Amino acid sequence: MTKSTRHGIADARQDIETLRSQLRDLATARAMLAKRPMVKDEIGARVEDFIAGEELRARDWVTFSALGAPVTADSSAFTMKAAFAHHPIGALTLLGFGQQVREALVGEAVKSAHLEPISFEERQREYNRIDAETDTIGATIELIIRGAEDTGSTIDRDPYADPRHVLAKDL
Repeated sequence: MTKSTRHGIADARQDIETLRSQLRDLATARAMLAKRPMVKDEIGARVEDFIAGEELRARDWVTFSALGAPVTADSSAFTMKAAFAHHPIGALTLLGFGQQVREALVGEAVKSAHLEPISFEERQREYNRIDAETDTIGATIELIIRGAEDTGSTIDRDPYADPRHVLAKDL
């Protein structure tokens, strides 16, 4: 192996390490994106769905008996207590406190957000951008490795490399 070939292989290894570092940075960016909260409207919609489900589940526990009837094991007071025990948020909604519960849950979610909110569409665009960039870098690494193999040298592949690139005939 000539001196220039050894330098070429060393440069290829350095390029691959740089690209792998960029892949780690992209993985970190993707993880941070997943941690970013939703915008307030989307939080409100999810809270609304959650409360509606809880209210339906609480209704399964409640049967309203006639007013003034004595409290027995099958009376409305007893079943409302069971609803509170199993689905407290739904039971509060049944008692007319739904709006207060909604405001409290949304307010707490917005207040506890440590990062800037991002809409669902923006999040998807950013995921797509990160995935495309990751795919491009993975293909570039595989091209460099194949070029080194063509010269008779070996460069170790990442065991977690995308199999689409490793197994592809043409990149």
